[in-house]
Amino acid sequence: MVAKDKLKGLKGFTFFRSFFESGVVLKEKDRRSLFEAIVYFAFTGEVIEMTSAARACFIAVKPNIESSQAKSIAGAKGGASKKARESEEDAEQSENKLDENTKQVVCKLAASVKQTVSNKDKELDKDKNKSLVLSDSSFRSAANDQTDETETDETHEQIKQRVKEQITYTDFLITHKNSIKLVDEIVAIITDTLLSEYESIVISGVKKDKAVVDDNLLKLEHRHIEYVINNFLALNKRVTKKTKYVLNMLFNSVNEIDLHYTNAVNADNADKLK
Repeated sequence: MVAKDKLKGLKGFTFFRSFFESGVVLKEKDRRSLFEAIVYFAFTGEVIEMTSAARACFIAVKPNIESSQAKSIAGAKGGASKKARESEEDAEQSENKLDENTKQVVCKLAASVKQTVSNKDKELDKDKNKSLVLSDSSFRSAANDQTDETETDETHEQIKQRVKEQITYTDFLITHKNSIKLVDEIVAIITDTLLSEYESIVISGVKKDKAVVDDNLLKLEHRHIEYVINNFLALNKRVTKKTKYVLNMLFNSVNEIDLHYTNAVNADNADKLK
C-alpha cells in the first residue's frame, strides 16, 4: 500500500481493462460510483462512499490500483525499480485473473440488487392489494428468488475470499491454528461490514460514515489481525457483544498498531537501562 503523502505528486495511473469491463455491466449510477471511487483512491489513497454494487467491484480491483500507484510513483522518480517492475508484472497477471472473477462478482451483485428492488416493489403491491392470487408468474418469481439467493451467497464468498487474501489468511492456519475459529469470525465480520447497506456504523459509541469504516477495513493487513487476536485473547472479562467489540478493535487497529509497538519498544529499552 502506497502512503498517502506520496500520492500528492502522482500525475497518472494505469486504468486496467478489467476496471472498464467491470463498470460497463453495472447500471449508470453504480458505474459512475465505481469509476469515481477508483480515480479518487488512485490519487488520494482514500476510499469514498459508493453504491453496494460499486463497493463489491472496488474491493476486487483495489490491489491492481495499488500496484498501478507504485508503478507510477517509481516511474516519476526516473525509471521503475526492480521491485516496481515486478509489481507491474504481478498487477498485469492478476489483472487477467481478476478480469473474469470481477465481472462475475459484479454481475451477481447486480442481479441481487435488482431482485432487492423487485422485492420492495412487490411489498408495495401487497399493501395496495391484500388479496394476492398465485399465478404462473408468481411461481416463476419464487423460483427466481431462490436462484438470486444462491447468487448472493456466491457474491458473499467472492468478497470473503478477497478479504482472506488481503490479510494473508493461509499464514494464520500455521501460526494461529488453535485460534483459527476466531480468525474466521473476524473475516466474517469484515465481509459483512463491507457489504452492509447502512449509511453509517457505530464505532466505539460514535456514529461514523460507512465510507470511513470501509476505508479502515480495506487497510487491514496480517499484522492488524494478529494484533486484534492477541488483544482479544488477553481479555480477562466477558464480552457480551462480541461482533461489535471485534469490529471496534479492527477499525481502531489501523491507527493504534504503530503506537502500540513503539510504546512496547520504548518500554523494553527503559527496562534494559534500569
